[in-house]
Amino acid sequence: GNDMYEEYKAIRGSVALEKEQLLPIQAGTDQPCSVFGLHPKLTSMQKLYNSGDVAFFANTGLLHKNSTRGNFKANHKATGLFGHGIRRAIQIMNFKS
Repeated sequence: GNDMYEEYKAIRGSVALEKEQLLPIQAGTDQPCSVFGLHPKLTSMQKLYNSGDVAFFANTGLLHKNSTRGNFKANHKATGLFGHGIRRAIQIMNFKS
């Protein structure tokens, strides 16, 4: 399989964090890897995730091509990308169901 860290490092280049710096979190099923890494300053988020109080939504972006503020409306259908509806939906979800 692919080494997801090496892909990350290739894309991020000189600003990539070293693998040893990342805080590990165990991924669920149907993921490209079994462990993801958080920024080292997100220790509280790591604890919340490990206790089941936080969920991550990986790769949920809506854009399928590069966009700028100037060309967005001309090139994209309305998606709610700049709205706060998704934040509200996440707030009302019960992750401990």
